[in-house]
Amino acid sequence: MEKIVIADTDVIIDYFSDILIAGICITHDIPIITRNTAHFSRIARLQIFSY
Repeated sequence: MEKIVIADTDVIIDYFSDILIAGICITHDIPIITRNTAHFSRIARLQIFSY
């Protein structure tokens, strides 16, 4: 697991690949369907559906 710390903040991104996937979904205005909503719940403007 790769952890990334955003400079000058206390924000830690645990799953960089999830951030990239979320960015693609937001850019194309499509929801994400996942079993692990915890990874995506802190990302604003992302529509999340669990199954």
